[in-house]
Amino acid sequence: MRFSTLILGALFCIFFSNQLNASILWDKDMAYDSNTNTSLLASCLNKDANTVIVITKVCPKGSLPGWGFCVLWEIGTDGNIIRQVPFKNAEGSTVQTNAVAAKDDCAIASDTSGNLMTIGVFGDQKKGRSIARISANNKREPVVLTSSQIDNLSIKKLIPFKNNTFIFVGSEKGNNLRLLTDHEGKILNKKQEKLFDVGQHESFTDAALMRSNNSNLAVVGRGLANITREMTFEQPAENYIVIYGPNDEILFGDSFAGGSSILLPPKVCYLDNGNIVVLYAKKNANLKTEFWARCYSQELKLLWEKLVFVADKLPFFFNITSRNQAGFVVGLSPQMLEGLEFYFFDKNGTQVDNAHYKGMVSASGFNLMRINEKIIAVFEEGSSGSAKDLIIKTKVIAFN
Repeated sequence: MRFSTLILGALFCIFFSNQLNASILWDKDMAYDSNTNTSLLASCLNKDANTVIVITKVCPKGSLPGWGFCVLWEIGTDGNIIRQVPFKNAEGSTVQTNAVAAKDDCAIASDTSGNLMTIGVFGDQKKGRSIARISANNKREPVVLTSSQIDNLSIKKLIPFKNNTFIFVGSEKGNNLRLLTDHEGKILNKKQEKLFDVGQHESFTDAALMRSNNSNLAVVGRGLANITREMTFEQPAENYIVIYGPNDEILFGDSFAGGSSILLPPKVCYLDNGNIVVLYAKKNANLKTEFWARCYSQELKLLWEKLVFVADKLPFFFNITSRNQAGFVVGLSPQMLEGLEFYFFDKNGTQVDNAHYKGMVSASGFNLMRINEKIIAVFEEGSSGSAKDLIIKTKVIAFN
């Protein structure tokens, strides 16, 4: 089974109560109106404006999510909703979509002008995924300016790069994939590559830019076959990290066994001190899921590797972001989507705090990010009952 095309089975679940510890700063519901459900598609930071951008799909209440219209939300660091407006196309019509974040790998990123690049968000995803450019800066109504179709691509991360270009990482036909586009979505460079080249399926799963120069790119991925060593039940995959330089050259690389589930690919972030942390999961002898962190220097010298925590159940998804004082935060959803857990670590991988969101949440579009010294989590939750009583809404919460 190709990892890059795996579809998460659960799209929404029941939630029952909302409790967080004292570290929460604010908690926002994004419900368009009382007659609709609001499904999360994608989210990102607008660093220049110090805001969070969220794209949702709005559907009539009382039915399962299908086709709906797209809405842009912008939230300030104080939790204030700055705007909540539908997308329009160049002709002025409301933009429709049938995208589902859990299976269509929806993603957005903001450039230095405040405009947005998206993938897998608009239109009919059964006819192919689209790259679209959005005019969103200082406009009441965001407008889709350009859109182009791409096929057979699985995009796991979309990030703004230098000179108003964007980098997409993922996979295509079992190969690692990197795309570079201009600010209009035109593909400037496309590279498929295998790092081991022994017939296995490989996929880039996450990427991060070095904070100090915004040029060196750290990319992590996974191969789903016996590549460099004998695979075991506890470590069935080969994880890898590659550092690309400003001229797209490979500067450094490393690989290590792991991967408890194809649902839990490795994640990466840069710390404030320039070090890199890779988070990955594997099974132990008691069939519990262990999460390990590997900390590297900028030259990929391994500084430490630690077991950071153990989950009794197999989580559905997890994410990682940097935090103040060169530490990092991990957020995950336990099996059966039973709430969210947040773990806070210092730069040496020692846990210093934790928080819990009690309630059933969706696998759709979960994102964890840092804006200034705040940690922002964006996710989706729903209600119990029949389809006619179903309530789905997008949530944004913030921690110190």
